[in-house]
Amino acid sequence: MVATEFSMEGMVNLFLCKIRVEIVKIPPIFVNVWGSIYHFFDRYAFLHQFSKFTIVGILNTIVGYGLFFIFVSYINYLLATILAHIIAVTHSYLWNRYWVFPSHNPVIWEFLKFNSVYLVVLLENLVLMFCFVSYFAINPKIAGLLILPITTLISYFGHRHWSFKTHIKK
Repeated sequence: MVATEFSMEGMVNLFLCKIRVEIVKIPPIFVNVWGSIYHFFDRYAFLHQFSKFTIVGILNTIVGYGLFFIFVSYINYLLATILAHIIAVTHSYLWNRYWVFPSHNPVIWEFLKFNSVYLVVLLENLVLMFCFVSYFAINPKIAGLLILPITTLISYFGHRHWSFKTHIKK
């Protein structure tokens, strides 16, 4: 049983110990450079993901606001907001799950988390829409455009830190 001392696992552990010792001997300037390179590529991954999120957001804005614009011509503006929101959320989930944050999480749980973010967005949207239309007499079509930046920020941070949290490097 002496041969087990020279097993592959033992050699790997010895190699890893040697690497750890060598890393300690690396001058700090090289460690700082390596850290900077790592953070640059980590930031690049974030920018790549954020650009995808932005593209999906633009597409989803077109879908959501386009549906709202059509619906508000036929039904009450609040009901139009709700219907457009439901369709846009489903559209957004599919793009975000399969393209922006490729996910292997259980679909039902993730879809519930995704919808919880959009429930907050919907409530914010309804309150602001009501205030803009009722108190400030702003046309509902213009009010919908004014609310978009707030909606975008809430949804981005909600999805980043709640819906797809396991897919974001810290």
